[in-house]
Amino acid sequence: MKIKKSLVGLATFVTMCILSTTLSIPAFAENPSRSYGPSLEYKNVQNLPKNVKYNSAGVPILGKDIEPNNLISPYYSDISGEYAINGHTIPLYNYPINSIWDGSNECVGFARYVYNTLWNNRSGTTFTASIPSKDVAERKLKSLKNGTRITGFKDDKQMHTMITVSTSVYTDGIIVYHANYSTKYNKVTLTKFTYDEFATLFDYIEGVNPPT
Repeated sequence: MKIKKSLVGLATFVTMCILSTTLSIPAFAENPSRSYGPSLEYKNVQNLPKNVKYNSAGVPILGKDIEPNNLISPYYSDISGEYAINGHTIPLYNYPINSIWDGSNECVGFARYVYNTLWNNRSGTTFTASIPSKDVAERKLKSLKNGTRITGFKDDKQMHTMITVSTSVYTDGIIVYHANYSTKYNKVTLTKFTYDEFATLFDYIEGVNPPT
């Protein structure tokens, strides 16, 4: 009789532990297999056109005819292509060219998201560099590792945040992956800046080097 009671008590204890563990999982916890896309609580309502389409990852795609941002001087060239960084393909599959960044904080939020995706949420080392001329911009930008997050400043105003993709494809400039630069709606683009254009747009940059 004592043995039966002990077994019943043990079974009850195990059952309670399982229930406790199950109930302790937050209802909003994400599927572990979901490795891309901003958390749902950070989704923005951006007043997108009614005819917006979505890709297989649920990201809006508007195509190439998005209204330009007239506040941006045309010192850039949007391009196409694919680039490999730390085992990932840029553009990311769920944020291809012409898709819409549907997370928070516009260009900054997108750059942080891409950086964290590329480097598995590991932090890097920060830096600041003045770029008063084309030659200085070239030296500094060429020294950056692909996948570096950089923010450009003009007259001490934060202007734009982006991810470096390549400093070797072109001899006269770099390629960056970013959102909300040349158009509205947080459109995602790959863009080439010549070193001269970069030095014209920004006085200095702050950034985060990828982890070693």
